[in-house]
Amino acid sequence: MIKHQARKKRVEAVRVYKNRGLNGPLASEKPEMERIRDALSGLIDGTYQSIGDAAKTQNVHYEKIRRRASGEVPWYKRKGRDPYLTLGEERHLARWISTMGKRGFPVSPKQLRDTVENMVNADGRQTPFKNGRPSRSWYKGFLRRNPSIALKPTQMMDRGRAKVTTDDVDKWFNEYACFMSDMDLCDKPNLIYNFDES
Repeated sequence: MIKHQARKKRVEAVRVYKNRGLNGPLASEKPEMERIRDALSGLIDGTYQSIGDAAKTQNVHYEKIRRRASGEVPWYKRKGRDPYLTLGEERHLARWISTMGKRGFPVSPKQLRDTVENMVNADGRQTPFKNGRPSRSWYKGFLRRNPSIALKPTQMMDRGRAKVTTDDVDKWFNEYACFMSDMDLCDKPNLIYNFDES
């Protein structure tokens, strides 16, 4: 009986490993790929005299910079398999997400995965996505590769958000005018569309 009670009280110890060092989340405010890019551009323009100086200043492993500076590895190459979308496509998606957020229409994770599924299927590209749809792990990897964006979950509108003041409306229209001029659409009304939810 005593042995049985002792077994019940035993608690499994769970190890938690912290990512430390130059690759850890506390290594720098900037993502690692950004630091590598800055180190390489500093070597090219003469900011850094040696690879060691660049590695130390940017807080990146020496070998990562040396292999990229020598051309052994492309500067954007990361450990592991290649992404299923090209670097340009991922950048385009990141710009789309930030633009939609600026317009007041945040992109949800489901919308992003739907968009990527449509891109891949329209292209006829072979990917390991199940039924052509990216998984949650792809989505998490996309966010790791593009840390400047943040996807927001869709929410029901509460009373606080439903109460809109005239200042809020004015602010929105000012931001919209800036967006229209940034996109060079002010004098092209044929490229402006209106969609209704009903």
